[in-house]
Amino acid sequence: MYTIYCGGASILSAKSYEDSCKYETLLMETALEPSEGETYTVEIALLSPGPQDVPVSLFYEPMKKSGAIMTAFPSPIIIDGHKGTAQSVLLRLAEASGQKALTDVNATLSVIEQWGGGAELPLPGDVNQVIGDIPAGEQHYVAWEVNYPAGVELGKYTGTVTVSSSQTADLTIPVVALVRHSTETVSLYEGSDPNLGTIQKSLTLGPDGKAETWVHVPRGYHVVHATMGVVGTSANLQNPSMDIGADGSLEWAFLGKFQLGVLVNNIEGAFNEYLEEHTPDTNGVDVPIRVVANTGETVLLNGIQLYLDSIPGDSEPDGDVDGADLDELASSWLRADCNEPTWCHGCDLNRDGVVDFDDFADFGAVWFETWP
Repeated sequence: MYTIYCGGASILSAKSYEDSCKYETLLMETALEPSEGETYTVEIALLSPGPQDVPVSLFYEPMKKSGAIMTAFPSPIIIDGHKGTAQSVLLRLAEASGQKALTDVNATLSVIEQWGGGAELPLPGDVNQVIGDIPAGEQHYVAWEVNYPAGVELGKYTGTVTVSSSQTADLTIPVVALVRHSTETVSLYEGSDPNLGTIQKSLTLGPDGKAETWVHVPRGYHVVHATMGVVGTSANLQNPSMDIGADGSLEWAFLGKFQLGVLVNNIEGAFNEYLEEHTPDTNGVDVPIRVVANTGETVLLNGIQLYLDSIPGDSEPDGDVDGADLDELASSWLRADCNEPTWCHGCDLNRDGVVDFDDFADFGAVWFETWP
């Protein structure tokens, strides 16, 4: 039995729903070798209340067992950069069995559109690449260059790379493209100091079946994209779930005995909701992460990546564009040595290397803008 939850991610889902649970195509791919007369059950459930009568279609495609195995790394592909730059979608394909070659291999990059629908990023002229054969046990790299125009909206964009061969079913790899003003990320639990925080957090469930940790989000930032690894590290871990913000709303859940590792994606909405509802202190906000399962069992949170952004012009940042930011702009006026990663403390808004009237015009466009 396989279960897919709206708002979370499962090991069989090729695409996760948004927090708003818009009903889009969700693909499950799994290889079965059914015996005659054997019955399989697929259960699809919505984690949160929502519209009724959601259409569900189930289909299967008989496939001959070839002996070849296609793998792809990374999955998902994440590209990240500023406006006016070009980013590479790079994928490593490999034949993993070492016994049989992959033939007639093709890779196709889909449209990369704004998360939730809307604008699209311009794609290279040829989105389909004919790779040909990958000999047994060998690998091949494939790449596309995606441009981030100067006028593109900041935020998260998503697409896919689909890889086909004569020996295997099509492999679909998610692509996440982030267009950010900032370069800030959070990659530690329980603190931003590498000497105090940790990249992994092991949680043992208490008598109430709950355990918590937290991540620190600096003042003035919001989360553009969030991803987290979850690993079952005890023998009898049952029905684990995750509640970001400890508000009773589950962002991820698994039904049954959990003895695997999964990557939970697209959970930034829960972090941003908590940030909007809680006043930051001088440094920022500590966002709780609660895990629920059976008492005494252990869950490992294996890495976290929060890709953050701030309002352009909020050079401190503190969540608004005001007189303090204007003072910072004035102190950097006509500097011609701006470059990554700070771009003259955020005053070179168009990132052309100089703080000048173009930046002042961009600054005026966001004057008194706040987040949240």
